[in-house]
Amino acid sequence: MRTCMITILSCLLTIATSSAQTLDDDIRQLERMSDAFAKVSAKVQAGVVAVSTERIVATASPYRGMPFDDPLFRRFFRIPERERKTQGLGSGVIVSPDGYVLTNNHVVEGTDKIIIDLTDGRSFEARIVGTDESSDVAVLKVDAEEDLPIVPKGDSDDLKVGQWVLAIGNPFGLQHTVTYGIVSAVGRGDVGIVDVEDFIQTDAAINPGNSGGALVNLRGELIGINTAILSQNGGYQGIGFAIPVNLATRIKEQLIEYGEVLVGYLGISYQTLSPAMADALGTGTGSGVLINEVHADSPAEKAGLKRGDVIVSIDSGKVANEDDFRSRIGLAGSEKNIKVEFWRGNQKRTVRTRLEVSESTSGLISSRNELLGWELQEITKDLSRRIGYRPGSALIITDVIPGKTAYRSGLRRLDLLLEINRQPVGTFEELRDVLAGLDAGDEMLLLIRRSRRAFYVVIRMPGS
Repeated sequence: MRTCMITILSCLLTIATSSAQTLDDDIRQLERMSDAFAKVSAKVQAGVVAVSTERIVATASPYRGMPFDDPLFRRFFRIPERERKTQGLGSGVIVSPDGYVLTNNHVVEGTDKIIIDLTDGRSFEARIVGTDESSDVAVLKVDAEEDLPIVPKGDSDDLKVGQWVLAIGNPFGLQHTVTYGIVSAVGRGDVGIVDVEDFIQTDAAINPGNSGGALVNLRGELIGINTAILSQNGGYQGIGFAIPVNLATRIKEQLIEYGEVLVGYLGISYQTLSPAMADALGTGTGSGVLINEVHADSPAEKAGLKRGDVIVSIDSGKVANEDDFRSRIGLAGSEKNIKVEFWRGNQKRTVRTRLEVSESTSGLISSRNELLGWELQEITKDLSRRIGYRPGSALIITDVIPGKTAYRSGLRRLDLLLEINRQPVGTFEELRDVLAGLDAGDEMLLLIRRSRRAFYVVIRMPGS
């Protein structure tokens, strides 16, 4: 009996010791994971910056609808403009030692002043290199005397659902906040946020102020630019979206080189392939984009693509749906040689072709001047038929930034700019030639057409 009791007690002690050992192992494993998060945070925080913006906003005039509200009347009687300053907060990611910063277009759009703050206490004034409204990407530049810390680039095409990620940013002005979560989905489109949607979805907490911040993997590599949340109350509810870094990088390179995004043109009409369509066509793939029409004399026609072909890859990047196709072709850049993999029936084929520039995109034919506060567009053949003005006869004002020179002078969206100082400005080349002869402070006499009325406006060239 005594021997039996000793055996039982010995077994219980063994079980207790084993349980304690298992608990210790579990704790050590969690501590290793915690240490990994801490190391990643320490590695990348220096390259994530707070972005503070200032806007000058024109307030409503008490003379609205009265003759006193006419810009010429206000200028003649020197009636001061009614303005107020507003501040904004966001985040950004330093992506090169010489000071290029990725952020969101909506963080800096229409701003008059941008300041970035680093973790080491340094602050710099930044300038806008370029913005792309269709993808919500903006590139800033700061000039520092020494190299700046960066967040190294990862490969967003390698992301898998379920992988751990960290979001770093400036929510509610709380600088360099770190949250964690997983990749909830990749290639998320049809969200209705921007035109080009190929989002990484994550449950890492993203709140107002996080926009433009970094989404990084456990190696401390940048895999996304945090952009938006899906929320019913304006706060975090477990669904956040980030622009894949590969997409943001392609946009950044074009904005730095051209100052705008040159949209590639393949020359097809297309739709996402459904399972039913795949069965009906007898194709060898269940996903991709189905070519509905090939435009005459287009790169697609020259490459031999035909109606009924299913494109599955562009330059080895997967094309599973319309959003994939738009991001890979549209942002590939103009005049680029690309490799297209597609299925024709049950045969997989590959062709190479050279992209052209899309004439339908405002990103190609628009010119934005932040100092004057306007965006202009050349008249294309399609626009010519709609507005009755031939190409080369005028420029269309497609955007006017409240508070800036153009807005304060009474210019509005969809006005036509015919002349500057009695010189025709129907093309960007003519516009550049006229502006090149002007200095800061010089007055410009603009001939504007609005609906059926033509009138002159005098504005002053702002300083740089």
